[in-house]
Amino acid sequence: MGRVAGKTAVVTGGAMGMGAATVRRLVGEGANVVIADVNVAEAEALAAELGPTAVVEKLDVRSPQQWTDLVQRTEERFGSVDILVNNAGIVDPAPLEQWDVAQLQRVLDVNLIGVFNGIQAVTPAMKRAGGGSIVNLGSVAAFIGIIQMAGYVASKWAVRGLTKTAALELGTYGIRVNAVHPGQINTPMTRGATFETSSVALGRVGEPDDVARTGALPRQRRRAVRHRQRRGRRWRADRRPGRLPGHTPVGSGVDPPRASGGDGLWPGKQQPDLLDVLRHREEIEAP
Repeated sequence: MGRVAGKTAVVTGGAMGMGAATVRRLVGEGANVVIADVNVAEAEALAAELGPTAVVEKLDVRSPQQWTDLVQRTEERFGSVDILVNNAGIVDPAPLEQWDVAQLQRVLDVNLIGVFNGIQAVTPAMKRAGGGSIVNLGSVAAFIGIIQMAGYVASKWAVRGLTKTAALELGTYGIRVNAVHPGQINTPMTRGATFETSSVALGRVGEPDDVARTGALPRQRRRAVRHRQRRGRRWRADRRPGRLPGHTPVGSGVDPPRASGGDGLWPGKQQPDLLDVLRHREEIEAP
């Protein structure tokens, strides 16, 4: 039986690239998956390939009403919304002096407001389900600056902050909120880009499935999640969601060590497995 058998996931931007790889992973692990995308033709082709557990919903992530309608239809069809992968995003590079407010707003509306809308829309459904998992696709741009990418970088820094804040607020309801921050990934959005891999640990450009393996499959709630509690130099596993007196809530992401290959957090692994991601309650940088 798959790790998310019987669960229902919504994947935005699920028709292509990292979104499609995530959809395939979730379906392969037993989930019902809603492929939410404005590109209906590509989404329907993917759903036809994967079978009846993958369905298509046209979604413009900028629209709160479309989000509300999607969540309602998903609950009616499958009974719950357990997983949200906020993957939809755009990039619109230009020199800073050529940016105008309309261009900036367009990028923020999709990359940031779309994530915000999704979190807000699924929260009541996840509360009704007794918990859930939200994974926001960020970027290494959430930690650095990139030339000619002012809007994209600003949006990803904001998604990182939103993830931390949402995790603090929603952890007490058993809703885990995490972010995955990919580096150079070979997707339709990056087609034509020149990649520099000399500083990449694995010596290659990342593929969509690298990201899907890291971020797609939430750890089952019945298992322990890590809770940062100082007892000497040891970490304590706690099964209880929410806040313990004097400590941060499970899933808060406060002051997390960011994991990347070879840092000793997961000896012998080139990159963390998804179960490690949600066990340790961290933001993860994918290669």
